[in-house]
Amino acid sequence: MIDKLDFKDYATIDKVERRTIEQGYYDFNRVHKNFNYSLDTLGSLDKNDWCAAITLRLKNKVNSIRTDWITANSVARALQFKVSAKYWGKEGRKYNKMPMVRAIEANKLWFKEHLHMVIRFKDLKQYYNEEDIRLFIRDTCYNFEEVNSRDNTAVFIRMFRYWGDNNELGNTIEYICKTTTDQYDPLAH
Repeated sequence: MIDKLDFKDYATIDKVERRTIEQGYYDFNRVHKNFNYSLDTLGSLDKNDWCAAITLRLKNKVNSIRTDWITANSVARALQFKVSAKYWGKEGRKYNKMPMVRAIEANKLWFKEHLHMVIRFKDLKQYYNEEDIRLFIRDTCYNFEEVNSRDNTAVFIRMFRYWGDNNELGNTIEYICKTTTDQYDPLAH
């Protein structure tokens, strides 16, 4: 097992400058804090476990009500429940403890929320390959009323090993934490 990822490897000077230009800010210390919180939530690194990085865009309105942070959080919680129930069975429904980090981010261009999730698939009760997991998550997301099932770009899923040579996990966690400020925390606790 690998001990820990180092935040400084993922918040490089050029990346911080680029994010500052794109967003207008980058609170290094608060992003660092959320990065470590996310790693603690997901658990110790293991090359044998799969991980899914999900980006989910919601509809502008559902039943003529605008989608907001509360709606995005409800969708994230529902997805967490369904994934935990599917892959951990009775234990997932009872304790809802599948390692997962969810972040809700406001999109400046659309003025609406979208969410990012990182799910670690560990201690599964049976073998599932990455394509089976990806298809289940995609179908589950498109079944939510808040997600436009006719939009092929509303759900984006990347599957990768929980720890790999390409450092996808560290880059993904840094990306979902990038909007952290003292007034706004994208991680839904």
